Amino acid sequence: MEKVKDIMERLGFREGADDSVKAAFVQNLIFQAYGVKVEVPDKYKNTREELTKQLVFNLEDVG
Repeated sequence: MEKVKDIMERLGFREGADDSVKAAFVQNLIFQAYGVKVEVPDKYKNTREELTKQLVFNLEDVG
C-alpha cells in the first residue's frame, strides 16, 4: 500500500503547501475510496483570513 505522502508527491503537491490543502485532499481521497465523509481536525482547517473574505467588485468603475 502506498503512503499518502508518496501519492501527494507523485501528483505534484508542494511539500510546503498549507496543511488545510493537504487535509482537504486526504478527506476527498477517503470519500472517493470508501464513500465516507470525515471531518478535518480544527488544526488543519484553513485559518487564513484572506481566503475567507468575500470579494466585492464595483462594476460601475469598469469603462
